Amino acid sequence: MSKGARDSLIDWEGHGDRIIRATFRSTRQWLNMDVIMVYAPTNEADEETKELFYNRLTVVIDRRPRRNMIVVMGDLNAKIGSDNEGYEAVMGKEGLGEMNDNGERFADFCDIQDLVIGGSVFPHKRIHKATWKHPNGTVENQIDHITYSRKFRRCFSDVRVMKGATVGSDHYLVVGSLRLKLKRDCTPKAEGRERFNTPLLKDDVKKMEFQLSLSNRFQVLADFPEDAPVEEKWTKYKEATVATCREVLGPRKLEHKEWISAETVKNLEDRRKKHEAVLQSRTREGKRRAAAELTEANDTTI
Repeated sequence: MSKGARDSLIDWEGHGDRIIRATFRSTRQWLNMDVIMVYAPTNEADEETKELFYNRLTVVIDRRPRRNMIVVMGDLNAKIGSDNEGYEAVMGKEGLGEMNDNGERFADFCDIQDLVIGGSVFPHKRIHKATWKHPNGTVENQIDHITYSRKFRRCFSDVRVMKGATVGSDHYLVVGSLRLKLKRDCTPKAEGRERFNTPLLKDDVKKMEFQLSLSNRFQVLADFPEDAPVEEKWTKYKEATVATCREVLGPRKLEHKEWISAETVKNLEDRRKKHEAVLQSRTREGKRRAAAELTEANDTTI
């Protein structure tokens, strides 16, 4: 997340291996935004799995305050098509392909939850609608979606596919433009645990110093009343231990470590160039050859 989004994050929670929800505070009074990321079962999945997924997603939405803006997005594995007959309230005519079983189930869910399917509303070229490419490199479908509360539909100005993003996947990046300012969450956060430079204890001299200092502090506590409450005893011993750590060890020093190697950076740059070659290919054979090279690069262990 960006720093602004991170500071406005109120809370988040996971619901199984297919749903995760995060809530953000906005500058509009009493309005928060619930972003729910999902990974729906495929069209070939059994009915029980599909029902379980949508029932769980319904529960997640129903638990949120009705005044919140709800955004459900992710891999819905649903083709909605361009025919919106019977679903005029939840989708437009800018969808791609033909509606399948998952698409009908998804559209019914959006109708019940008052959600609008953004990818079917805003007009774009076909290349900016297809969200997934078949391994054969020729078949493309629109199965990833961004949906949002119908009463906030004017807050969204666009939903489209960005093919230029190198994500190393057979799915393309779907982006939604939203006119809503986030506000920093000022809820007091719990203080982090104090950490000490414990690696110093590997040194025998420092270890001996620590043991001696801690022993001296514990000797002072020897005269502590035996009938004192357990909580009070624990507090005294904890304070003695922490004070010794501060005096002998000191706070842990944060060291910046390179989390990505030069070789990894080079491989990422190579993948980016191969991805650009796929986008710039003007012939079917050239695109096929460039896609094969990109697939090989994505399968390479970094």
